[in-house]
Amino acid sequence: MTYASYTKLLQDICDLTNLEDAARLVEGGQLTVSDQIVSIRYDETVDSTHALVHVDLGDVPDEDRQTIYRHALEVNFHAITVRDGAMSLDPVEGHLQYSFYFPVDGTLTAADLLDAITDLLDDLAGDEAELAGEVGASAPEMRRVAV
Repeated sequence: MTYASYTKLLQDICDLTNLEDAARLVEGGQLTVSDQIVSIRYDETVDSTHALVHVDLGDVPDEDRQTIYRHALEVNFHAITVRDGAMSLDPVEGHLQYSFYFPVDGTLTAADLLDAITDLLDDLAGDEAELAGEVGASAPEMRRVAV
């Protein structure tokens, strides 16, 4: 696969979400999904068939740090391979991130990528609600997407 496959994926994301500036997404590789920064990077010299997706999950509150880090390590334990994704800590911002590889060979679509991101964010929102003791599950909301 080539850089053209990657740029087509990003153009398809723009088409699906009515974003007008695909060039900006291609150049910056970042978009915002429900206030979370998502970075999509492609380096043909490292992996010509996958883009690397980082979902910034935000700062880790001091009072919950140990619990959150433990949960992140448990997620990594169950993720077996890097292709399944991994939790990490951004060394610059100190934010928790979930990173995964996404194929750019056409086997999955831009809709599949957006679904993967929104499913992750919805799961995390459900976990937060459960930890806060909220009862009942609400339907996943429509995600706002911006470049």
